[in-house]
Amino acid sequence: MSRSKYTDDEIIVLLWLFKISNYSPSIPKDLLLLLNRVTPHSIDSLVLYLSNIESSYNVGVGGGLRSLSRTGKKHFDNYIGTNATGNIAKDGPEAYKALTGEDPPFVVIDTTINENDNESIEDWTDRAEPSEVFASLFKANDFEKFCINSNQKFNTTYDQGRIKTYNSAGKARSAWLKDLFKALEYMKKNYDLFENSITHHSEFTGKSYLTYSESPYRTAYDKVLPLSEFDEIYSWAVEQTPSFTETINKLVGFTLKRSDCSIKKQLLLTYENLEDFLDIRSNQKEDIKINFADFNQIVLQPCSSLEAKNNFADTIENEISLTSIKKELNKKDYIDLSEISETFGFWGVVNVAPATWKRLEEGALVLFFANRKAFATATVVKKFINFPLASKLWGQTEEGNAFQHMYALKDMQYIEIPQSLFNLNLGYKENFIVQRFQVLERGPSSIVLSAIAQMNTKKENTTKRGSGWGTCDSCGVTFLEIELKNNICPTC
Repeated sequence: MSRSKYTDDEIIVLLWLFKISNYSPSIPKDLLLLLNRVTPHSIDSLVLYLSNIESSYNVGVGGGLRSLSRTGKKHFDNYIGTNATGNIAKDGPEAYKALTGEDPPFVVIDTTINENDNESIEDWTDRAEPSEVFASLFKANDFEKFCINSNQKFNTTYDQGRIKTYNSAGKARSAWLKDLFKALEYMKKNYDLFENSITHHSEFTGKSYLTYSESPYRTAYDKVLPLSEFDEIYSWAVEQTPSFTETINKLVGFTLKRSDCSIKKQLLLTYENLEDFLDIRSNQKEDIKINFADFNQIVLQPCSSLEAKNNFADTIENEISLTSIKKELNKKDYIDLSEISETFGFWGVVNVAPATWKRLEEGALVLFFANRKAFATATVVKKFINFPLASKLWGQTEEGNAFQHMYALKDMQYIEIPQSLFNLNLGYKENFIVQRFQVLERGPSSIVLSAIAQMNTKKENTTKRGSGWGTCDSCGVTFLEIELKNNICPTC
């Protein structure tokens, strides 16, 4: 390397780039070139640095860090390591500006919308930059994963606020996400015309208008997407009709958690599905509250490693359809689940003590932990043991074991509850963090549920002083006020 040591700001920016590239050292060269202009490091040096970080991340803190200074290792521990406490999303942009004197050219967005604002989500999506719309309503990495795992015929990607699809000849067409929203709104408002244009077309032979046929769909787009309102979308729809149809099918499928998005399958472009898709904007404003009084049992589930976070995105954030795993489910489990829903989140555990597994109740509230806080919750609707399904979803360990002690989940929601609340109420040591699957007894569960409900009530108070809770100025996490010193938490 040209130089073995990096400044704090350089390290933070590199770690931030590493994070926003989904923990891959393959950062786009144009981003590294920006750093190369204002630092003494070569591009090869920056890439090597990121490669060393990745190898360290895979094997755990302690190995592969030869290129990191002592300060670099500290930042690695704080931002990406197993005991991560830093706020890279906040500090990364600030460090970039400190280095370059410019705002970062990346998508750095505060998508929080004040509930007291008069501006509606619909107005905001019309006003905001397309990349903001996508980052707020979707998650770019999740959409990319969804497309890769879907049965798509044409490859679709997210490209700086645009949705891009390659046809069979490798030619790409793209459009802004908010313009695609607008096109789908036109389709919904003119759905009778859209449907009739397909079913009354001379080349339409299918029994269902959702059975794809190129010429009928081209005619339908021509009638419902006026050229005066749409330019690039109109030309995409009528010139490369198959790739356009599959693209909007995937957008709808992503919001509905449906992976059967190829034009070779039955299309998802029903009126009801379009309505649900468009409702995502108004639904974003709803603050769904968890009624903790409805639960009797708490489950503590660690989810802090990169592998666990990827699994969380793949099998909980993006629910799994029962039809895609029917072969791996036994008949009774399939019937039981199909009576509840068509899709579920799934999680599994290795080597569970029989007494612990027996104690787990259907209806329990599962809390997922990372970075010293519970970041998500979901409800157990069924538990079962299934080696083939676990192997299909998450593979096997080096010893040949699978995460076969499985539970199906519904109603996943994001939350933010500090580890300190659990430690205080369960009598754990101050530095305890959740590192294994725990099923709490009814008594401890009741104590924790009451404490969480009380915390939420106090956080809702307009007068925060005296509530007993405060927010760390550094990482933004809620802590007990007695733990904060000058508004900074113990971990920062």
